[in-house]
Amino acid sequence: MRNTISLNGPWRFRQVGETEWVPADVPGCVHTDLMAAGRIPDPLHDLNELDVLWIDEADWEYKREFDLDEAATKRAALWLVCEGLDTIAEISVNDHAVSRTQNMFRRYRFDVAEHVRPGENRIRIVFRSPVRIGKERAAATGAELPGTEYTWSNGRTRKVYRPYVRKAQYQFGWDWGPCLATSGIWRDIHLIATDTPVIEYVTTQQRHDANHIALTVTAHLLSTSTTKGTLAVRVGDAVEQMRVPCTLEAGESTTSAGVLIEDPHLWQPVGYGEPYLYPLEVSWETADGEIADTHATRVGLRTVELIREPDDVGESWTLRVNGRDIFCKGANWIPADPFPHRVPRERYAALIDAALDANMNMLRVWGGGIFEHDAFYELCDERGVLVWQDLMFACAGYPADNEFLAEAAAETRHQIRRLHNHPCIALWCGDNENEWLIDAFWSKMPFWPTLRKDYKRLINDTLAPVVQEEDPQRPWWPGSPSNGGGGVPNDPDRGDAHFWEVWHERKPFERYQEIMPRFCSEFGFQSLPSLATLRSAISTPLTSPDDETLQHHQRHARGYKIIKENIKRLFREPCDLTDWCYLSQITHGLALQTAVEHWRRGKPRCMGALYWQLQDCWVVSSWASVDYELRYKAAHYFAKRFYAPLMSSFARTENSLELWATSDLPQAVSLDARIEAWTVAGECHVLTRESLELPVQANQLLTTIPLDDLTQIAPAEELVVRCVTEANGRRHENFHLLARPGDVRLQHPQIETEVAGSSAGYTVRVTTDVPALYVEFDAGPVRGTLSDNYIALYPDAPVELTFRPQDAKDLAGFSGALHVRSLVTK
Repeated sequence: MRNTISLNGPWRFRQVGETEWVPADVPGCVHTDLMAAGRIPDPLHDLNELDVLWIDEADWEYKREFDLDEAATKRAALWLVCEGLDTIAEISVNDHAVSRTQNMFRRYRFDVAEHVRPGENRIRIVFRSPVRIGKERAAATGAELPGTEYTWSNGRTRKVYRPYVRKAQYQFGWDWGPCLATSGIWRDIHLIATDTPVIEYVTTQQRHDANHIALTVTAHLLSTSTTKGTLAVRVGDAVEQMRVPCTLEAGESTTSAGVLIEDPHLWQPVGYGEPYLYPLEVSWETADGEIADTHATRVGLRTVELIREPDDVGESWTLRVNGRDIFCKGANWIPADPFPHRVPRERYAALIDAALDANMNMLRVWGGGIFEHDAFYELCDERGVLVWQDLMFACAGYPADNEFLAEAAAETRHQIRRLHNHPCIALWCGDNENEWLIDAFWSKMPFWPTLRKDYKRLINDTLAPVVQEEDPQRPWWPGSPSNGGGGVPNDPDRGDAHFWEVWHERKPFERYQEIMPRFCSEFGFQSLPSLATLRSAISTPLTSPDDETLQHHQRHARGYKIIKENIKRLFREPCDLTDWCYLSQITHGLALQTAVEHWRRGKPRCMGALYWQLQDCWVVSSWASVDYELRYKAAHYFAKRFYAPLMSSFARTENSLELWATSDLPQAVSLDARIEAWTVAGECHVLTRESLELPVQANQLLTTIPLDDLTQIAPAEELVVRCVTEANGRRHENFHLLARPGDVRLQHPQIETEVAGSSAGYTVRVTTDVPALYVEFDAGPVRGTLSDNYIALYPDAPVELTFRPQDAKDLAGFSGALHVRSLVTK
């Protein structure tokens, strides 16, 4: 029988060379342990990050004692299993060297039987500085790869050597994150004592036929000797258990069992049915019938294909799940904290629920972060959220020596086996932007030919074969962006695209409407978080983005300048920090809305839009739509509307205004549409009513209105064109301005609110006397989410909103904190 002895919990640690040992907690890391001991301030607050940069240049050692009974020490095998060591670690047990590790993303297993004894034992792990080790490796190669240096927004630079270390790349600093390259035991660590085989992984393959699915279940086993036994597999409650007698050789081996599932329940993405999961239990029974080890998991039955077919534009790029083409709507996912061990399941749930709240059906796990914790994938499975999974390489040139490639292959093999059974994972992708950067930005470097050659050795020759061997039924994509091999990586007519001209090249939002990518996997715009979120991490007075501390909490060198340019382009110059927060968030939302509405109107030529990014890992001005305090920024409420399954949107031509209806619904619907022109004084003119049958997955022009017809009602600066569409109980509302928002002569609205308690939290009933645009409901320090926000209000059309608080608050406290503003009120 397998006996697992956890080594999680209390440890002690110290900087190498020091004498005092300090309490530590495992899983954990150096930074959080130093904070808990009161040795450093919170690196995420104020300017504290700059005071703790020394930590990643030091070596650290951790130790603990553990007890073993005599029976455990006499087992045939005693393995030390490390699920996550970050990163360059030297392990010893009872002062005997065990091994050295160099990869944050691998599971390590070491035989320590000869090093332990009955009674008290000691384990010690020394972590070497990732920055120093990276520097030594760079010196050994004789070439400094792109991605070696980190630059703060104020121009300060630091050599971090991240491409040389198999560690979460974002921890060396990014243009939205701090430079905190930590070390430590970041995932579980335990001992396995056994005389019988143990199950290390379970993977599955599916063959779908008309009324049944043949499921092949493969157990990856470890055995200390040649032994006979039985693999027992049960899927769900109604399927008969399959039992396969077999003989295992000593070491690692695999054995499989086939299970036939009649009339299966398919796992469906959100919006297309139930994400049904079957419980899967796999056991190894010894020759005398004893259950030696059991592995319990869940599996979703579904097919997923990447459809690439030549057409008159280039080549399609469509994900097809269970035979149905899916327009992927979502965002890029970065790690939710600089110290990923401390992200609890509840935070994952809150962020994934935020994605669902914004009508997303896909999250892209970005290649500069981590292979996420089990909870992330389990929650996506349960909620039907598709996952685009990058391998962990991003925005750099990487070594291609044999040792590095072996590490890359080993981590990829482990992670694919670990994550194999999650139906949410729709595809594996080799990297983030490496090929694009090599091809388009680094081509004038003297060692560019070497970069190209090494890239192909890593992605094409090393990672692709591992993925194909381990998971042949899932799509593989070499990188993002990519056209699939050869040609221009960021080609909008084939493959996936990253479109950054609006932000990085500072082009107007209309530029989005001049491109129709096949699948846009990155694009975005920045905004500030709310004042309440800024105050949670910044103790100095906040007056403007020019404040030193607020500048520190912005990691793009031109970030505030670009935000301000676009605020002025659309509205006016912000007058104080409150105005900055509000107007930057509206601008952020309008940027994303302009892009997504246009690309969704381009369906099926365009079949996906994933904006950058869903969340933050600290308090920062960034591209996120959900800030670090889990408050929704305006862009997230905008996303709820522009990602709605049934969406109405306006398209402007030279002489007319078009109204389109776009549906991602899996069934046809009867649609009613009403278009109104509202004057700023509150007069409503119904322009047209349309009723029609909207087919499945349709994208259809509903009506065209000449601009002359509108300006006969009132000047362009005095009109708001509104549309309301309803179908099968779904309602969608949108509006269009004929003039620049800052030029619309809106009147000062009298907005009245009534607040009441409800089972979900609080309700807010709102009325206005004249049209009010981008109406914000800000609860200040009271954290929570609204059913809608940053909305348009019209006379004689009361709106009732629901506020779901994150924290316990009384009605009076919420009502007193609630502040309402619009484009012409503060």
